[in-house]
Amino acid sequence: RGVFAGGTKPAAGNLNFMEFITIATTGNAVDFGSIGTLFRYAAGISNSTRGLIVGAYQGGGASGTLNTIQFITIATLGNSADFGDIVANSGNGIFGAGTCQSSTRGITFGGGTPSSINEINSITIATESNSTDFGDLTVARRDIGALSNQTRGIWTGGSTPSKSDVIDFVTIAT
Repeated sequence: RGVFAGGTKPAAGNLNFMEFITIATTGNAVDFGSIGTLFRYAAGISNSTRGLIVGAYQGGGASGTLNTIQFITIATLGNSADFGDIVANSGNGIFGAGTCQSSTRGITFGGGTPSSINEINSITIATESNSTDFGDLTVARRDIGALSNQTRGIWTGGSTPSKSDVIDFVTIAT
């Protein structure tokens, strides 16, 4: 399954629904459940069991950023539940963060407050708790493209607020 959460629609504004697709088949998305808050620009982390929705933006400048982490069990339809808080930006919230993950750990990096930040956070996917500080980016940015395998996460691009061509990586386990 692939699960999508939140978003924005011009006539409706921010959304609070989740939909899923079955990756092995073609077809339209189906209702999965709902999230507790209307938002857009959240970061997603997952392993084969659990999905996390990290940070987000409700609008209205810095006061509209969220520091929440919500989770779902991918195999079970239903609403998201509280997981913990993101520590980036002193707990004041982020949106547009990049993510990578292994089967046990999720990493968020950068994001907006709406100013770009350079923080990296670690989340143990199986354990409901707050994120922990993991380090700093070489360049503060948000809206970052990323990829990962079980060992390494790599990200590039983003806004600083100008466009960035820097490529960074981390070893996910350390």
